[in-house]
Amino acid sequence: MSQSIFEVRLVLSVYSGVHITKDPAVCGGLPIINGHRITVHDIVARRQLGESVNEIAEGYGLTHDEVAAALAYYTDHKAAIDQEIADDEGEIRRRAAADTSPGMVRVRERLKALKHREKR
Repeated sequence: MSQSIFEVRLVLSVYSGVHITKDPAVCGGLPIINGHRITVHDIVARRQLGESVNEIAEGYGLTHDEVAAALAYYTDHKAAIDQEIADDEGEIRRRAAADTSPGMVRVRERLKALKHREKR
């Protein structure tokens, strides 16, 4: 029996009994904490903003071990995940620069005015 793309889920690593998995049909195939739609990238971003493991766990409704597992996975795959995060940020910047909606035009004008005031 063949599997469809929606039936494929890879268990990438297990840390303290917590599975970090990838599924092409969930969160764009990024590594997630099994049983949650929370990516390792999400956990890393909040940690880089200075949140503690406990704050992250409470914010996402995770256990301490699940957050620790995501951070351990990140440590083991740091270069690849950092590159994915940088690529995502670049794509966000590219899309924002290309956005010509009235709201974005107003935001750009306000930022330009603020920068001009700061230079004085």
